[in-house]
Amino acid sequence: KLDFSNAIIFTDNYAPVDSYISKSIRSQLISESKPIDGAEMLALVKQQRNYSLVNSEQDAHKKIQNIIESETDTLADKNIKQSWEENSSDNVKNNFTNIIAQFYPEKKNRIILATRYGNETDNSINGSSILLEIANFLANRKEEPAVGIDLVFLDETKTEKNNAGAKYFSENLQTIYPDNKPQNAIIIDIICNKNFKVYQEQSSADLAPELSKNFLETARSISTSIFKTNTIATIDNGQSYLNKAGIPSVLLTNTKNSSSQNNEITTDKCTSKFLETIGNALLKYVFTLK
Repeated sequence: KLDFSNAIIFTDNYAPVDSYISKSIRSQLISESKPIDGAEMLALVKQQRNYSLVNSEQDAHKKIQNIIESETDTLADKNIKQSWEENSSDNVKNNFTNIIAQFYPEKKNRIILATRYGNETDNSINGSSILLEIANFLANRKEEPAVGIDLVFLDETKTEKNNAGAKYFSENLQTIYPDNKPQNAIIIDIICNKNFKVYQEQSSADLAPELSKNFLETARSISTSIFKTNTIATIDNGQSYLNKAGIPSVLLTNTKNSSSQNNEITTDKCTSKFLETIGNALLKYVFTLK
């Protein structure tokens, strides 16, 4: 039985009724202690992968963007979109959109959890699936963290420029954070392969040593078999732009080098447990912040 006695009463025809009903029902169906759902994340991975199989690159990108926008519009307290255009070297115009889903926007101290989307690679799809399930969790949890949380989906439409979304986001921080920059950022770059281990990335350890150390300690309290102390060579998936902009940032990855990124359909090598462990480690760390 669902209890709506404490629900908001709307008195006009233009209120966002669907959004509030969805949040109200989910908050009563999901217990406070329930972890995030790895099966939901894996289903999202497969859905996005299917878009890449049966659609053109442009259409697949748009469908994935629509999923992210639809989910974050419903779940987040505030949703911000950064849209811009860039010309390629052969003068082809490319359109980009970063999506910033804010939870607890009133909190001054904030953390960014980010991933790239739009290039239809396995790691960008997995990252967006993890963040969307975290959004579901946050939207239905009564206990608030001490910090605000920004889930940032960085557009990586295929061009000759890597990390276009991270570059634009970092160069336009003032429009989103006019007073205080977020205290740190974690970029997710997880590939579904047989290597269920997450490593410390070299530039992250060098440029954000405290964040790297603290997150690793928290993550290893969940799984020492997945989160390793080994340091791997530098892989830049946008964290360099954020570090240069004054936000200590780390890359969370299970690849050992940039050439590990691929477009093969590898959802059969992914497990809901692995994705769930990554998501729970991120959430546990966020809830330790002050």
